[in-house]
Amino acid sequence: MPELDLTLPPARDTLVEALVAGEEGAFEQFAADFAQPVLSLAYRLTGDLESAHDIRQLALWRVYRSIARFEKRSQLSTWLYRIVVNLCRDWARSRAAHPTGSHPSGPGRAPATARDANLLERDERHRLIRRALLTLDDAEREIIALRHMQGMTFREMASILDRPETTVKSQCARALDRLHDALADKGLVPMEDD
Repeated sequence: MPELDLTLPPARDTLVEALVAGEEGAFEQFAADFAQPVLSLAYRLTGDLESAHDIRQLALWRVYRSIARFEKRSQLSTWLYRIVVNLCRDWARSRAAHPTGSHPSGPGRAPATARDANLLERDERHRLIRRALLTLDDAEREIIALRHMQGMTFREMASILDRPETTVKSQCARALDRLHDALADKGLVPMEDD
C-alpha cells in the first residue's frame, strides 16, 4: 500500500471565498488539495482503507453541499476535520452494531531480494503499529491521529473535537501511554522497568 500523505494544506482565504461564491473549479481545487489529508485521517481512525475512501468521499460531499452555510468561525480545514472525525465515529458505531467479522490479511510470500525483505519488514512494522492503534478506543485514536499523524496543535484539536484544550492535552498523554504499552506488547518499543 502506498504511504499516505499526512499533511493538510492550509485553506486559502481566496479558496474559501471562491467555494462560498460557487466559482467554477473552486470545489475541484479544494478536493484536490484536501483529498489526501482527509483520506489519511480517515484511514488512521478506521484502520480500513476502503472505508476511509468512502468517508473521504462523503466528507467532501458534505462540504460541497453545506459550504454556503460555512460561518468562518474556524478555518475551513478545522470544519472539514470535524466532519471527518464525526463520520469516523459514525462508522465505528455502525461497525460495532453490525460486526462483519475480521479482515484477515492474506498469506505472506517469501522475499525475493534484500530490498523485498526490507519492504516486508517495514510493512509488518506498519501492520503492527496499525493493530496497536486499533487497541485504543475511538477517542484515543482520534487524539493520536490528529496530534501525531496530522501534526495538529492542541488548540486546533480542541476546536475540532469540541473539548477544552487542557482536556485534549491530558487525553493525549493518556492515549500515548496506552499506545506505548500496546507497542511494547508487540515488541516495537522497549518495555519500561518498574
